[in-house]
Amino acid sequence: MVIVENSTWLIGNGKSIILWKDYWCGDPLEVAQNLNVNNIHHLPQLVSDYILSNQWNIPHDLLSQYPQMRLLVIQVIIHVEDTEDRLVWKHVSNGQLNLKDAHSFKKHPSIKKRINNLV
Repeated sequence: MVIVENSTWLIGNGKSIILWKDYWCGDPLEVAQNLNVNNIHHLPQLVSDYILSNQWNIPHDLLSQYPQMRLLVIQVIIHVEDTEDRLVWKHVSNGQLNLKDAHSFKKHPSIKKRINNLV
């Protein structure tokens, strides 16, 4: 769980990212919007389900039901190229988690949080 909570998805084609549960626009939408899982289980689940011609295509009824969702989603850039989604570690500039960084984070998590707050 520590790795997931300290990583974020960079959207490519959106086919690997679960819209409601994954970290791709800050906290997962399920948490950020305080969503009841029973209310969203019938909706399309992947980010790619809400992208059309490299633009967000979120149904109006969904946006009217969850108005804050628009503010979160429009901050995320959709790339024109059809690339794979990429999970990146938040605490290093290249996004790649290696053993040294994992050990350092595990040993001193509060230091990493303070450094990120300064940046």
